[in-house]
Amino acid sequence: MQCNRTKKEDYYIGIDAFISSINGKLNVKIRALDIVEKKWITGFGIAWQGNPSSMQKKALHKTSPDEYLLGLRPLPFNERQADLLAAYLSRNLSCLFYNMELDEVIVYVKKENPGKIKYFNSAFNLVSNYLARYKEVTVTDDPAKANIVVFVKVHEIHKELFQVWVSARYKQDKKYVPGRETEAYVSLPVKVIAIKEKKEEIPIEKPIEKPVIPVEIKPIIKPEPSYLSDFDLCFYDYIDNFEGRIYPMLKNYPGVIRIQRLYNKCKGVSSCVCYEISVNSKRYRKMEELIQWLRGSLNGSGAYRYNLKPVSGKSIRIFFTRGFE
Repeated sequence: MQCNRTKKEDYYIGIDAFISSINGKLNVKIRALDIVEKKWITGFGIAWQGNPSSMQKKALHKTSPDEYLLGLRPLPFNERQADLLAAYLSRNLSCLFYNMELDEVIVYVKKENPGKIKYFNSAFNLVSNYLARYKEVTVTDDPAKANIVVFVKVHEIHKELFQVWVSARYKQDKKYVPGRETEAYVSLPVKVIAIKEKKEEIPIEKPIEKPVIPVEIKPIIKPEPSYLSDFDLCFYDYIDNFEGRIYPMLKNYPGVIRIQRLYNKCKGVSSCVCYEISVNSKRYRKMEELIQWLRGSLNGSGAYRYNLKPVSGKSIRIFFTRGFE
């Protein structure tokens, strides 16, 4: 599946059907609308007039939402569409994770079903299976291996209408991933809502008395010390072709274990990009080592000028005075 790459429509086909109040004839007209010009296409169209049958008269008075709206509030999923709900949410998520800043998006799906309704447990168990079909993400059942946690939660809107809300958070700092949310609506009859997920009963076994076995006490091995440190770096006033080089450059910093884009740091400033990097290194976790490395990397070509300004012990701002040539 290719996300957000489909060509937009150029024309709409309009079908107009009505029974004349003058002669009682059924009139059907088909025309094409130019979406850009917002005008009907001249020379294109067809019209028909005739006596309506009883079935055609009934059809004119019948209204129903378009299948294109399935999952939205006008046409929520029903009690027989748990699999379609799971496929819908998974498809939306795969598209939302397209073009993530992370090298690899490893997702763990966490489900929240406060009412313990069996329908939603069935749908949520399928989300991971459907999501694993798409190349945009890697799905894991082990939360320790994930870098993104996807939360799938049910909210009751009113008696028989529910909203399933899906959001994503970075596992390390638990911050929401910007722009990675989706939702769907579900309508269930009372009899389906009443079916709850049964808890698995574990039989209680009587403890078996075991002989006392002497335990060898081993010396405690102290874990390796952690030298984790975080920095945020913002680059300003570069020309367009330099933005794509910043992320690959930062990946080469010794000891770096994570790089995350900070969208809210630029505050609407153009030609600005900010990243937070996490470093685990006894030497390279120091600010002076990072500044020295940045100067060496940026001075590599000698073809541009910049001002490197430490703002605090954890923040650096780089202002380019002539761009990247």
